[in-house]
Amino acid sequence: MRTSVILAATTIVLAASAAFAADLVTPEAFVGGSHTAVCHLLNVTSTPLPGQVLLMDGSTVLADSGVVTVPAGKSANASASAPGLAYCRCVKASKSKFRCSLSVFGTLADNTDEVVVPGN
Repeated sequence: MRTSVILAATTIVLAASAAFAADLVTPEAFVGGSHTAVCHLLNVTSTPLPGQVLLMDGSTVLADSGVVTVPAGKSANASASAPGLAYCRCVKASKSKFRCSLSVFGTLADNTDEVVVPGN
């Protein structure tokens, strides 16, 4: 009886912690008229994981990766060429499993990243 109560309590705690995982969010960066913003959600584990990344302007979603399976060592991306302030929201992404970043690059030059902003 006691073992089943402990197992049930452990299951509830684990489910609750997964359900309330925090988002990783980058600071805002200005995206000029001839620039593109790209949000990256990098899976730093050795197994594929579900993930979602949003490119945001205030409360407006500019681009959404949707919930996708992110392979180990790879990233999911969301991008847009929309002038103004932008930031990335990596939805329910644990710091131990993912890295979140915003890259801004010019579309008229050689497409080299000009600004890379890490998320916390």
